[in-house]
Amino acid sequence: MNIAGAINQAAIASTNRERIEALNRLTMEFYRTMGILFYSRYSSLRQENLCSVHPNVAHLLKNHFEKPTFGSWIELVKICADHLSSAGDRVAASYVQFLREQVPEEYRQQSKEVLRIIHSLRLNRGYKPPRKVHFPDVLESMRLLRNMMSHEWDSNEILQPLIDSGIDELVPEIIRLMMSCIDVKVIVPVSFYKERVEVIVMEGFTIHREHVPPTSEYTRHPFQSYVQYFDDEEMFRFKTNLIQFDRHRNICFAYARYSGNCAVFEHVPAAGSPSKHEVEFENLETLFELPEVIPEPLEQKHGRIKDCGETIHNLPDRLDDYVNRSVEEAELAKKLGHRKLYITTLDGGGGYGKTELAKKVVWDIIEDESKEKKLDFNYVVWVSGKTEYFSQGKIVKQRQSLKTVEDLIDSILYVTGNSKSIVQPLDVKRRITVDVLNTIPSTLLLLDNLETVPETEGVWELLIELGDEVETDFRVLVTSRVRTGKVEQVVTLRSMREREASDLTLIEMNKLDVSRNWKQEKYVQRIVEATGRIPLLIKHFVNLISRGYNLDEIASHLPSDADEALKFICNYQWNELSKGARKLLMGISFKGGRISFAQAKLLCGLRDESFKEAKEQLVLRSFLVDHPLINSVLELLPPISIFAKKKLSEFPDYEGEFTENDALLAPAEDLCDDAGVDAFTDEIALNQIFQRAEILAKRGSLKEAHAWYKEAVERFPESALAWRSMGEFEFRYFDDDDSARKKMEKAVNLDPKNPITLQTWAYWEYDRGVKTNSKPHLRKSIALNKKALKSSTDEYEHKKITDFIASAYMKMGYNTQDEWARAIAHKRMDYAKERDGYFRNVITLLEGNLYENPRTSAEVHHNLIDYNMLTNAFLSLKDPDAEERPKLDECALFYLREGLDLDMMNNQLRYTAKHPGILEALNRRGSEFSDKSSVASIVGEILEVEGSFSEIRKSVDGIVSTKR
Repeated sequence: MNIAGAINQAAIASTNRERIEALNRLTMEFYRTMGILFYSRYSSLRQENLCSVHPNVAHLLKNHFEKPTFGSWIELVKICADHLSSAGDRVAASYVQFLREQVPEEYRQQSKEVLRIIHSLRLNRGYKPPRKVHFPDVLESMRLLRNMMSHEWDSNEILQPLIDSGIDELVPEIIRLMMSCIDVKVIVPVSFYKERVEVIVMEGFTIHREHVPPTSEYTRHPFQSYVQYFDDEEMFRFKTNLIQFDRHRNICFAYARYSGNCAVFEHVPAAGSPSKHEVEFENLETLFELPEVIPEPLEQKHGRIKDCGETIHNLPDRLDDYVNRSVEEAELAKKLGHRKLYITTLDGGGGYGKTELAKKVVWDIIEDESKEKKLDFNYVVWVSGKTEYFSQGKIVKQRQSLKTVEDLIDSILYVTGNSKSIVQPLDVKRRITVDVLNTIPSTLLLLDNLETVPETEGVWELLIELGDEVETDFRVLVTSRVRTGKVEQVVTLRSMREREASDLTLIEMNKLDVSRNWKQEKYVQRIVEATGRIPLLIKHFVNLISRGYNLDEIASHLPSDADEALKFICNYQWNELSKGARKLLMGISFKGGRISFAQAKLLCGLRDESFKEAKEQLVLRSFLVDHPLINSVLELLPPISIFAKKKLSEFPDYEGEFTENDALLAPAEDLCDDAGVDAFTDEIALNQIFQRAEILAKRGSLKEAHAWYKEAVERFPESALAWRSMGEFEFRYFDDDDSARKKMEKAVNLDPKNPITLQTWAYWEYDRGVKTNSKPHLRKSIALNKKALKSSTDEYEHKKITDFIASAYMKMGYNTQDEWARAIAHKRMDYAKERDGYFRNVITLLEGNLYENPRTSAEVHHNLIDYNMLTNAFLSLKDPDAEERPKLDECALFYLREGLDLDMMNNQLRYTAKHPGILEALNRRGSEFSDKSSVASIVGEILEVEGSFSEIRKSVDGIVSTKR
């Protein structure tokens, strides 16, 4: 059709600009030709019921083929070729197989160089050519150059490297090779006779006339075009409306666009401008002969399945103009490879680029380009809960493929090749899904926009259940505008970095032919600042500029479609905010988008707890800029401030309240300014850092949280609080205890008499001692708590610290008892002495640590703990067969009775009540109890115990005394 003319035009082009434009036209004509050929075959076979209706084809034609683009033709070729190939069609199978082959060896290095230069022209600095270059890689990259401005090419210098690479020879040669797998004829009947038909045959680059006999497929349609793919196929079988022949000019035309009631066709000559030909068609459906009823099969719902060699998936294609966000990409890939946590959530505001970043990371894994080499998936299942997207200044609704738990199960079965099981009942499908996943070495589920799924909680429950039941490597990646799960690690996507935002701005300007003047650094920087470095807003602002808007006008008075963009970014998170958080957001915008904590509380009338809760909601939903929070300042990105200001107009009562409160704030602000007073203390700033770190830690972002603690000790190196908090964080989340101890030592050195620091360090030494049965850790805990006792002046704190010391001695006693049980006979005596020493220490400490007349619930709770420890210490002192055993058990019984008198339903005391020593003591008193007796009856008997405890206690004083 038009390929011959396009090749000749590329050959005769003189300037660099003309050559690249001609090569673009050639590539476009190639995909248009292939699209027409494959669609014509698909349409005829569908009408013959030899292949099924593919709804993606119909939707593509209806939505994109009034004015088809380069990308539209590429997509049509892909869908039709893959669909026909799966149906066993030999034309499509041959073509698809050809696409999987690498370009011939003599062109591989040249192809990589061409790809590298094209991406560098588009400012995609992070691009690396694939290790294996296939035919479509080169041709599809040509569309990246289509939107670059012609006036940028006038000097020809920018394109010289591309010309030097030999692109003007490479592209035509690749097209010739790809066309070689399909040898077709276009046949147009022009005259009809009784026993023959005169036809025009277009084959290759030639046109001739011949006479052929009518066939069984033949019907009298003069000048109707037919495609013959093989000589052994019927000549008039594959009819097409997309190729038209003008008998007067003897020219073949290919479909270009549809306007009014006419289809416009184009012919590309060997030289000169394209010529046009119009043919009337009632509508687009008639032109393409679309079916009246279009079903929604699995492929339409869950996407096209792709086989990439080692990975089978249904992941959508990534953006050609994607700007790398290397820090977040590396963090997300690292978390996906976590050896224990299998669910990762990528959260952030709408329009921040979550979906594209997730696709980029997973595509890198599929194509073996990820730095996390240990990641390798046999199957990747993509499913989307997205209900809308932003396009051309409007929020556009779209069909949601993930609404229910069943949708998720169906998508897994579909991608893994088990579509036949989808008709089964839900419980059966769920069992099959687990069985299927257990046969696959490694699977990744990617759930996009999970927050909009009606059955979100049910989906989370299924993901957790699959994590428990699937024994192979199973991982989940979720994108969400809010954190919706309970067991995942989180990567939070904020605004782009300045360099990334600048690159995206320039790419969008190139794509939309924005004047060179706008590409000056000062204008690019203004766009970056005005958009808050939010990708969706950057794209939309550049789009507005390309349509003639002034930047000042856009920034100060948003056009209606820019207002829609802000709604797309903010509305979902806005709807999730509490009343207090909304008020705080509007209050910040009232003060121009920046306000101190103290001002915000007074302006909005929020108490400390309400303010803290509201602020955390704004942080979690990406409304606030991170860094100013350290200085106790709330700051909004400029576009977020505009959105909040517009929302404020809907709440006139708030606006009046803000105006009144702001008048009260002004004098106080002036006084601070006049006196040169810093409105915020170091302690407030530190607490703000800690709050931010705690939020990140709760969300699983431990690396980022740790960075905030580093910020604290760097800014306040003389603060014991900063060093203590960092040490405690490292003890809690990291394995390097030595590093945590150094932080604690630093805190103690800075404030040696602070009991809180000593207690905190002691707690973590105790924690390690309990977990590892380590006596050195427990001894360290005791030593630290003894130091804390000397600094403590509060009675309650004093008693609480004593309890911690006693707990450490109890644990050491139990550990030594285990060593005694494992020891050989002649070593047992030493272990017994050591064990009894620990339990004596417990008794000595706690008998003087009780409240004589506990009045408050805290005092009662304290005594209950001590009574239980005293009971167990007496029960554990001495060997089970020691002659003092009955008296020690009696002491234990009396302390247990004292505890049950305070709270007979205390679980710890009731558990201790079934200790063999207690049961023996009761039996010696005439009761008959065994370890199978009910707790209630045992407790009842204990509460009836009478006798003089002081006499019994005095009788064992020599055994219990620590002065032995």
